[in-house]
Amino acid sequence: MRLAIAGAGTRGQAIARLLAGSGHNVLLLDASADKARDAVELVGQAMDREIARWALTASEKKLFLARIQPATRPEDLGESRVDALFECTPDEPDHKQRVLRELEEILPISAAILITSTAIPSEEPARKADRPGRLLGLSIPFPRPRGCTAELVRHKETEPATVELARRVLASARISVLGTPESPASSAMRPLLSFVNEASSMIETGMGSAEEVNRAMHLTLGMDMGPLELADRLGLDRVVAGLEILHRETGIGSFAPCEGLRKLVAAGHLGSRTGQGFFRYAGDGRRMDSSPGGTA
Repeated sequence: MRLAIAGAGTRGQAIARLLAGSGHNVLLLDASADKARDAVELVGQAMDREIARWALTASEKKLFLARIQPATRPEDLGESRVDALFECTPDEPDHKQRVLRELEEILPISAAILITSTAIPSEEPARKADRPGRLLGLSIPFPRPRGCTAELVRHKETEPATVELARRVLASARISVLGTPESPASSAMRPLLSFVNEASSMIETGMGSAEEVNRAMHLTLGMDMGPLELADRLGLDRVVAGLEILHRETGIGSFAPCEGLRKLVAAGHLGSRTGQGFFRYAGDGRRMDSSPGGTA
């Protein structure tokens, strides 16, 4: 099966690692040649950390990296006769629409397009697509090399063949699949975003520090990590973008991003990938201490 990824950011890199580790050759496309090459190097660095944990061998790293091919020409997708494409561009509706319009013109007619997004419903770009039946939403916020869970979010015009192809691709990559009806954000992300927004509001109103609020929810609700650290790992810019879309689409006031979240994003404190969000992080993604990176 021939697979491709459009967007060589953090999400695209994680999905490339997951697919390559499952035996797939992957075309990793980005408009910037430097970014596409750097993305493959960053995937290699992530594998080095796996090797340090005895979760991967050096020979496996070499094999997996050889399966990821950086590309900058959209025409490469058509020439490679791609079966399915993971669209991993930033969660900005107009930008996604422009990218998808270009991809539609190049991809084979039978190719499925999986729109990965924190909150943008697949129906939004599908409304302007030439072949909306091959578009399908994919919520996979935390792609893990050793298997994870994703939600396929179909819109009203999604073709059954698209869903079946997407399920085959995901199953081959050891990804468990849940199906959900069309809505702004998946059934997992919608309550999570609201949860994070409320936790951030608690800090603003003086109910506790980021560490205190996060720890209370982590321990009392049995979460693997608290909602604020989870938001840091998801990316606070993505959290804010998702909340804005939910607020616009539903009109529900509780989805309006609180000021504390907006301030962190405006300051460039986006979470673990920038080294600081609600908390501080080392280069390998580990939390460095329990001091909040921001308590606005």
